Amino acid sequence: MRLVRCDTATVAPTPRPAPPRLTTPALVDLVAVEPGTLLAGEALDGAHVVGADLTGRPMRETTWRESHLSEITLDDADLRHARLVDVRLESSTASTLTAPSSSWRDVEVLTSRWGAAEVWDSTWTSVALRGCKLTYLNLRGATLTDVLFEDCAIETLDLQGARAERLAIEGGRITELLLAESTLVDVDLRGASLEAVVPAVALRGATIGQSQALDLALGLAAELGIDVR
Repeated sequence: MRLVRCDTATVAPTPRPAPPRLTTPALVDLVAVEPGTLLAGEALDGAHVVGADLTGRPMRETTWRESHLSEITLDDADLRHARLVDVRLESSTASTLTAPSSSWRDVEVLTSRWGAAEVWDSTWTSVALRGCKLTYLNLRGATLTDVLFEDCAIETLDLQGARAERLAIEGGRITELLLAESTLVDVDLRGASLEAVVPAVALRGATIGQSQALDLALGLAAELGIDVR
């Protein structure tokens, strides 16, 4: 009997947690649009807008596609059910941003300053926030897939009831992370400074570093009814 040797190619294991799969917004041949010409609820497609004041604008169900908006003000702007596709928001400001049930795909938010961002029940796919400062980011009940927070300072990140898959936090600080009834898959928190996670037992499905585990140990023990002395 003749023996045949078979060489099996070595397949590299999939890294865990799996990192976000991000797509850079497709921004080509943009047309400059004067900020004063924007109408409430007007769709943007292939536009470059600088310095628009959208304070209090009713923009429900509007669509922004393949557009770059820089130095815009979004105070109390109503973006309920809005769709953002291939969009870059740069240096935007908002004391209150209202965008529940909105859809974000292939979106970058750069160096922006938001107070309360109400984006609960939204869908984020391939979304990156970089160098942003937020007081309260409300993503309750949201579906988050391929999301990155890079070098952001967030006072409260509310993911209660949300489903997050391939979400990573790299650098920056999260003062309070709310996770009640959330579902986490491939969520990487190792790069963040975490001060409080509530409840800590909801971290199942997330990856944290050893020092983070030590910082959160007392809170986790208290939730489990363990007396640490």
